[in-house]
Amino acid sequence: MKLLFTLLLSIVMLLANTDKEDITKQAIVKIYSTAKIPNYQAPWNSSMRSSTGSGAIIEGGYILTNAHVVANQAFLEVQRYGQRKRYIAKVYAVSHQVDLALLKVEDEAFLKE
Repeated sequence: MKLLFTLLLSIVMLLANTDKEDITKQAIVKIYSTAKIPNYQAPWNSSMRSSTGSGAIIEGGYILTNAHVVANQAFLEVQRYGQRKRYIAKVYAVSHQVDLALLKVEDEAFLKE
């Protein structure tokens, strides 16, 4: 009886962890950033740089990420975990002091997938 109870408890915990992992994966976002790197001594020689980062979808459909991911950004795209389509994102708020930024995707299809 004790062995059966332990086995059932193990199965329940395994299933609970699987659900948490699926929910976590659904919130993960990859961020593609194109940034303009300023050259203060020769402003006409500013360059463009592409980079990637990550974020998480939070309440209200916002994406929480680090401020350094979107610093000097000229163009942002986001892609949900396991999806191929990219969506254009805008910076909603940024705080370089705490290295956090909020992004927003205007296309409603982004949250429905």
